[in-house]
Amino acid sequence: MVPPLLKTARLRLRVPSLDDARAIFAGYATDPAVTRYLSWRTQRSLAGTNEFLPRTIAAIEAGSQAQWVIERQGFEQAIGMIGFRLTIHAAELGYVLARPCWGHRYATEAAKALVDWALAEPMIYRVSAVCDIENSGSAREGRDGT
Repeated sequence: MVPPLLKTARLRLRVPSLDDARAIFAGYATDPAVTRYLSWRTQRSLAGTNEFLPRTIAAIEAGSQAQWVIERQGFEQAIGMIGFRLTIHAAELGYVLARPCWGHRYATEAAKALVDWALAEPMIYRVSAVCDIENSGSAREGRDGT
């Protein structure tokens, strides 16, 4: 169900692998500003990231999640992740992005690609996302649809 690779004008979205652990840990998982509004805590050791990736990959294989690593075109380094929690007919969008990549509209670009993919899937009728009221950056990112 999950395509292994999606491309946008500036981004490559690919299924995560165990080899992504170091880039995720160093790039954003240890940054409290990045993880402030996420459902998981700031990572204190690479071991936590090494535990997270197999669970994520297993959830993708089981069909309960669809997750992709976000990379900039031409650079093979994770700058974030984006994906869906899947239910019978719905997908809930979530993402995380390294702080140096904030403000470049990467999340909007990646989300548009995922929403387009999800709504083309015959079993997905609804795509949604929620944003913490205090997370002004994410609220601003998608408000006007551009």
